[in-house]
Amino acid sequence: MKKDTCCKRKYDRFFHLSMSQGQLRQRRGSTAEIMSKGSASSPLALSRSALLKASPQEHGPVRKLHIPLIYSLLPRFIQRCVASVPVLNRFSCPSWEARYLVLLGSYLYKFEDHVTQRDTPSHPKGSPLALSSLEAFIVDNNSLRCLPIGNERTPLEVGTLFCVSTFRKQYYYCASDHEQALVWVNSIMEAKQEAVKRSMGHAQTDSYPKSWEYYDRLGRSLKSQNERIRMRVERKELQELEMRPLMEGAPLSRGYFG
Repeated sequence: MKKDTCCKRKYDRFFHLSMSQGQLRQRRGSTAEIMSKGSASSPLALSRSALLKASPQEHGPVRKLHIPLIYSLLPRFIQRCVASVPVLNRFSCPSWEARYLVLLGSYLYKFEDHVTQRDTPSHPKGSPLALSSLEAFIVDNNSLRCLPIGNERTPLEVGTLFCVSTFRKQYYYCASDHEQALVWVNSIMEAKQEAVKRSMGHAQTDSYPKSWEYYDRLGRSLKSQNERIRMRVERKELQELEMRPLMEGAPLSRGYFG
């Protein structure tokens, strides 16, 4: 009888643990879907075709460096081994994805694919990047060596890559040539200076188009909406992680002396 009770307890503990892990994986897998739904609920006015009609400061196709998280956590020698295997190289190694950037007003908008017809509505990918907290610069040869890709995987020569850096993340883009990369960096930094002046009240309000103010409000709303969704998802994931000791039957940690 005691043996059956012990087995039942182990089964219940395993059942709750597997459910907790399954729910956690489902939550993590649905994070991107939730974010996309939040972006999809934004007004149609933030479509790429609408932004292009507002005469943005700069726009055009680029290629974005996508580095999988698992690949970035691997040691360098394992990265070389993964890159040498064709199947793993295709799915686990860094890749270049087509993007279309639109610099309008106080935000930088990212779109999924530049080959999409301009008349087709497309919503921004992720949250718009506020120019007031951005830094943009050309990636030199020394910085390029520090990237996980290495020189042999760079699609074009050195000087065509530029980085858009925020407090939380760095985005690496590849332009068609060095001149176009410089145009992007200079346009972003000039637009940032104007955005900072406007926030401090030092810029002339008459020179700023009303349509840009309208899109700035939409971009700010979309960014805040995505931030709330992200924080809600992270909070639920944290709660599930805190509940795992209860599911396993282990005592909760009470701090250093717990």
